[in-house]
Amino acid sequence: MHLVTGHRAFTTSRCVWLFAVLLIFPKLGSAQSLRYAPKPGAEFRYQFDIKLDLGTEETVLEGVTTYRAEEIVEESQNADTGEKQSDQTDSDPVRLQFTGGLRQTERSKNTNRFDIRPRFPPFGMRSGPVYRGTTPTSNTVTLSPTGETLALQGESQLPYLLGHLSLLPFEPLPEENQTQWSAEGTTAIVSSKTNNHWGPGHWSALGAFPGQLPGQLPGQNDRDLRVANTKRTYRIVSQDDRQAVIEKTEELSLSPAQENATLQLRGTGTWVFDKTERMPLSMDFRYDLTIELSGLTVKAPLTLKYKRLTAEEIAQQKAAAEKRAAESKRLAEQRKQEAERDVTEEEKQNWLVGLRSEKNIDRVRTLNELVGRRPPQRDPEIVAAIKSLLDDSDRSVSLSADRALKQWDPLYAEQAELESKYANMAPLNPTGRTVDKDTPLYVGQVIQVQFSRSWWRAAEITELLQSGRVEVEMRLSKDRKIFDREEIQLPPEAYIQPKAPPANGPPANDPPAKEPATMNASDEPAKSAVTPSATAKPLSPMRTWKDASGRFSIEAELLLIANGNLVLSRADGKLITVAIEKMSQADQTFVKELSQPADEPVNPFEFN
Repeated sequence: MHLVTGHRAFTTSRCVWLFAVLLIFPKLGSAQSLRYAPKPGAEFRYQFDIKLDLGTEETVLEGVTTYRAEEIVEESQNADTGEKQSDQTDSDPVRLQFTGGLRQTERSKNTNRFDIRPRFPPFGMRSGPVYRGTTPTSNTVTLSPTGETLALQGESQLPYLLGHLSLLPFEPLPEENQTQWSAEGTTAIVSSKTNNHWGPGHWSALGAFPGQLPGQLPGQNDRDLRVANTKRTYRIVSQDDRQAVIEKTEELSLSPAQENATLQLRGTGTWVFDKTERMPLSMDFRYDLTIELSGLTVKAPLTLKYKRLTAEEIAQQKAAAEKRAAESKRLAEQRKQEAERDVTEEEKQNWLVGLRSEKNIDRVRTLNELVGRRPPQRDPEIVAAIKSLLDDSDRSVSLSADRALKQWDPLYAEQAELESKYANMAPLNPTGRTVDKDTPLYVGQVIQVQFSRSWWRAAEITELLQSGRVEVEMRLSKDRKIFDREEIQLPPEAYIQPKAPPANGPPANDPPAKEPATMNASDEPAKSAVTPSATAKPLSPMRTWKDASGRFSIEAELLLIANGNLVLSRADGKLITVAIEKMSQADQTFVKELSQPADEPVNPFEFN
């Protein structure tokens, strides 16, 4: 009886102890559920607020980012019911489509305190590198359930060693049932060696992706890549079935190198994980950023806050955005009506007085007023007064007059737009103003030439050839090319052409004389500034040409004979200019026979 009682007492005590353990440590069993596993199709929006304290000034990064979860595992069909079902589990990767960007602003703190801290990197002038995270961008992020970055397509770098914006909410999660865990690793830091507004070198965190330098252009070899050690610790403070509140610490350190620069980033804060949606919920973190460079020390606190927006907050933001858009539309319509209303006689006289004033400030002020007006009937007296200021010696007056005249004279605006288009290398639309053998052309005339079926570019005529073809100089690049007339169109009639030079003889046989070139020891003849068009017709078929020594040869077509030079077109389209006297005797004979007209037959029935 005693044994039974004792056994029952022991059993009861053990049950009570086990029950007490479950009551005291319920969170240990819940820690294993910390996994990234959002439902495919779910959308999450985060409001970011990042502030960097620079003493008398505060730099702010703020905005909203969006993630949309995607299905990675293909759906399968249930053998019993025939219904489609997803095979995705908690152990499968997570793919998220990210869109968004933060707006960067500087705000004065209106303090009388004199701040002597230097503004060198990463607090330097904004003329430095462009961070994609501060502009609208998109990424595709693939994570493991514990937060390891498996793939990142796109770039969203942020300044101040924050890394990619698209990865910022995601912290590593414990592999097992743990309430404390840590993560250590390295982060690539790049230093620019160039001297610019950021000083002798600027630092930027590029994220822990070995060999990847986001935003680096080919040939940028003036960057020094260094590695910083990072350590993060996590401890679950409290949790329930809905969320886990986690205390986080982080430290990043960069040891000195030849530049004698050290960098430290230390911070503590709270991270909240949503166990229902299995996504981050919020972050409230404070960093202390310290840089020591060449004996100077810069310290600045950096706060990072974000929170996931609720459906109600998203609806409120959408309503506010629609209200702002409606107000902007109303104001734009109001400005449009004001700009297009008829001009009163009083306004006209006031403008004429301002335009004829001897004070530049009065003329510029009046011209700026005229820029904002587009009345249905342009007053010719106002237009004439504006035109009289186009060549003013004061540049501010002439530029303002140009802007105003574009609003008041539609023809001037059209001509100015055409002048801009035909002054650069941008593609042009076909005008339909075709050129044939009877179309008069002249040296110095601006035309457009066809590079492909629908690609036209501006050029200037440099020579009219006797064959009917036209040699041109391309805008900006100054390349010389030869085109058939079928490949040429004239600009619109509104385009103002340069004056034609006086006629001085018939068209030339060939392009202007070029500097004679010889075949060199590398078997690469000097290139000519003239390049054939796609349809230029050769004077000979493809053949082998040799120099006088017989050591060098080239396969090419003869395109032109130009003042003692041969213009040869290789199979790859490259044009080579070689002096005839440098060619082999056989080639010289071939060219001589080709250039001489055939003897006319003698008419035996002609009277002597």
